[in-house]
Amino acid sequence: MRSFSRIAGACLLALLLSHPAQAQKKAVPKLQVALLLDVSFTMEGLIEQAKTQLWSTARMLARSECEAGRPTVEIALYEYGRPSNGAAAGYVRQLSPFTSNLDALSDQLFRLRTDGGEEYCAEAIHAAVTELQWDPSPASYKAIFIAGNENFRQGRYPYATACAEAVAKGIVVNTIYCGYRAQAYNEFWDLGAECGGGSFTSINADEAEELPETPFDRQLITLNEKVNAGARRSGAFAMNAPTTIRGYSPGIQAERITTRSAMGTLAPPDTVEVRDINNPDALREYVVTERSPEYDPHDLEVQVNTHRRRQSGTPGSAAAAPKVRYRYSDKERAQLQRQIAALGVRRDAWLQAERKKRATTGTATLGSEMARLLKQQAGARGFRFR
Repeated sequence: MRSFSRIAGACLLALLLSHPAQAQKKAVPKLQVALLLDVSFTMEGLIEQAKTQLWSTARMLARSECEAGRPTVEIALYEYGRPSNGAAAGYVRQLSPFTSNLDALSDQLFRLRTDGGEEYCAEAIHAAVTELQWDPSPASYKAIFIAGNENFRQGRYPYATACAEAVAKGIVVNTIYCGYRAQAYNEFWDLGAECGGGSFTSINADEAEELPETPFDRQLITLNEKVNAGARRSGAFAMNAPTTIRGYSPGIQAERITTRSAMGTLAPPDTVEVRDINNPDALREYVVTERSPEYDPHDLEVQVNTHRRRQSGTPGSAAAAPKVRYRYSDKERAQLQRQIAALGVRRDAWLQAERKKRATTGTATLGSEMARLLKQQAGARGFRFR
């Protein structure tokens, strides 16, 4: 019997070694998109389109699938054409590295203002290619979308070199000209996409897209507030998940909520706000230091550092900081998330029908062209969009 067991074990080991792909789970590829925006004086419309259309684009990506499962979605953001970014940097600045935290990304977008400057597209592409953490897997979809106007060949860095650097890493370069297509050819925007293995298109950056309030927006906001209130108070402190969406229109808030739901980021946060009950004005932001499994996998242990105020940003002494635990009701949270997901689908259907009613010219915008090219290019790599 022992001999039989040894032989069976050896056979099983040999089988696993001969089929390593079956012995380990297949890695799920990523969808990585870097958005490079021209922030010169004439680009107010482009920035406004990015603010209102980012969430629907991200939601489309979040609902994608591939053979290995549900891909991770990461978006990065750059600005170029701002004088204060400095000539040495090609007037380019990274606003956000690759992240799935679209709240922080959107906050960066809403702070953007236009400025006068030189628009060096090649410098912006080079910075995105060399600074970002691109996934090395050939199964992942990696793309740069650069939007702006003026001459694509401006600057000292050769555009052909920047595009070749992208192609070497398996990154597709797509160029989006803000203006008339005929003028885009005169400004050489087609060349960037040609040598970068991507697509060239043009948009009307001044086409303002209003995001109408839907019958579901306020319900979604109420449900989201219940999710954020899912932590119980402990001791002298109360905790709330960050609610950075306040201050925006109901439509924008609902866009953010439904996108976070699609991306699965309505979970217990890694950053929380802690309010001292005895000192209501002392609102501070802290990082979750431990998820206390000895009590419950869904408990959070928060390092409450009373010297680290959000207003000043001054770090305090971690050694002297007390710890407070909070618990999320997993069953209640899951029920709320299901309700948000269902309302999100109904809201998308309502918006799609409303846009068809309002559509007159079918003008191309940043969001519509990015969605079209993403579906086309990622779809050719085996990604499916629901």
